[in-house]
Amino acid sequence: KENNDNDNDEDKLLQFADDFLAENSKEIESKTNDENKKDIRFGYRIKQELIDKLKELCQIYIGTRNYHNFTKRTKPKEDRAKRYMYSIDIINSSLIVDDIEYLQFEIHGTSFLYHQIRKMIGFIVSLMRNIKYGYREETKLVSDNEELRQMVFSVDYKMAIPLAPSQGLYLKEVRFTEYNKKCIKDEIPWKKLELDRYNDGVNKFIMNKILPEVTRYEVDNNDSLKGNQFAFWLYELDNNFKFEIVQITAELIQKLKEKGFEYVNAGNNHEKLDTFYLKIMQKLKENKSKE
Repeated sequence: KENNDNDNDEDKLLQFADDFLAENSKEIESKTNDENKKDIRFGYRIKQELIDKLKELCQIYIGTRNYHNFTKRTKPKEDRAKRYMYSIDIINSSLIVDDIEYLQFEIHGTSFLYHQIRKMIGFIVSLMRNIKYGYREETKLVSDNEELRQMVFSVDYKMAIPLAPSQGLYLKEVRFTEYNKKCIKDEIPWKKLELDRYNDGVNKFIMNKILPEVTRYEVDNNDSLKGNQFAFWLYELDNNFKFEIVQITAELIQKLKEKGFEYVNAGNNHEKLDTFYLKIMQKLKENKSKE
C-alpha cells in the first residue's frame, strides 16, 4: 500500500508539474520588457496597510514560544522545542531589484532550531494570504488568524508549516550579551567580545554581495531556469501544499508507537516537495533543449 500511495503522489506531482509548465513556461523562459508586464511581480509595490499588518503578525514570535511545529523530529513537550526571540523586524520594506520588490526581515533570537526561521516566514506568509487549515480526516476548516496563532505554539496540535526558500537566509551577527555582562561583573572588560566596529563592512558586504546573489534566484537574465524560486514557492502554496492540522492525543501517540513511529507528522513531506521542484527544473531544461 505504501508503494502505491507513493506512486499516486508521484503521478499527482508530475501532473501538477505539467500544469505549472503549461501556464508559466512563457514567463519563465522569456524576460523581455513585454513579457515582464504579464508577470504581476514586476512593478508591484506593497501597500502600507499590508506592511502594518505584517509587522503586527511578526510580534507573535516575541518572547518564549514552543517551536515544535517549526522544525522536525522534535516532540512538543521536549525542552529543546522552546526558543526565545528578542525581535523580528522589517528593516527594509521596499528593496527593489529588477523592478521586483523584496522585504528584508531581521530576526534576533537566543538560538534557532533546524528550519525554524524559514518556517517562521512561511507561517507569516500563510497568515497574510488568509490560508485555511483543515483537520486530518475531518471537514472542519480553521481560517481565523488568532486561533491559528494559538494552535501553532500549542503542544496539542501538529501543523504543517510551509518551508520558505533558503535563498535570502543568512547569519548577520553573533552577539555575546550575557558573556559581556559577566566580563564587566568580573572586572575584566578587555575580554568582552564586541563586533560593532565591523557593522559598516558587514552591511556593505550584505548589500553588494549577498543580496544580489539572493535576488538572482528570482530573476536571472542569463539563465531563466535558475529564477522564479520564490514565485514557484507561492504557486506551490496555492496549488500543492497541504495545510493540515493533527490533534495530538494519547490515543494517537499510542497508535503511532504500535506502528513503530516516534513523531506525529502533518501535511506534505518536504523531501517530496524538494524533489518536485527539481523535476520542474529538469522539465524546463528538457523543453528548452527541444526548441
